[in-house]
Amino acid sequence: MRQDMELLLTVKAVTWRMAYLAIPMYVQCSP
Repeated sequence: MRQDMELLLTVKAVTWRMAYLAIPMYVQCSP
């Protein structure tokens, strides 16, 4: 149970970081 929670938090953190890095690049590339 605890490992599932840690895994979920890790996945969530990675997803947020990916979005945080990708969104500015996406906006910059948009006309």
